[in-house]
Amino acid sequence: MSTLHVSIAVLYLLFIVASLFVLKLFQYVKSEGERKPANQERTAPPDIGLDIGSILLLDSMESYDHGMIHFDDHRPRLLAFSMVGCKSCEDTYQSLQRFAELHPDLHILLFLFALEQEEATSTIQEKKLHDFPVVWLQESMLDTFKVKSFPFAYFMSNENVIINKQVVNNYEHLEELVDVIPSLPMNRTA
Repeated sequence: MSTLHVSIAVLYLLFIVASLFVLKLFQYVKSEGERKPANQERTAPPDIGLDIGSILLLDSMESYDHGMIHFDDHRPRLLAFSMVGCKSCEDTYQSLQRFAELHPDLHILLFLFALEQEEATSTIQEKKLHDFPVVWLQESMLDTFKVKSFPFAYFMSNENVIINKQVVNNYEHLEELVDVIPSLPMNRTA
């Protein structure tokens, strides 16, 4: 076999490999275009959490250092759920603090799941969670909120109707959670 034949064989082989690569690249780009938007991928499946549109019937709860939290004040709120020892939740704490500063008219309430109240208290102090009320989420309360994963959040209307729910790992997730209804009056008072 001459050098010319070897060169031609190598060129054909390179052509076939390049064609396969371009075909795979095309399939990848096409599949990425068909994917759901990022916020839809994070939205909780219907079987996780309470149903969107349901009303959360709560009167009041005692928070760690903000006193009693009343749910009849006719203001929209964000209920965030985290767990002691959850690595993903640590980014969420910083995001919630920033979110609280930028959205002062939105009531933010963090439910911190811990088996013992001392664990919750220690985490609140260690992470400096003082910009918004924090409630110790006891195991007996998990079924009330149907929370199965952390960090998780509900966005509620001023009438305590769940408008949106999703996993919230960072600040952008929090913004996506509340951006579902841009015309919602964020500063309505009773």
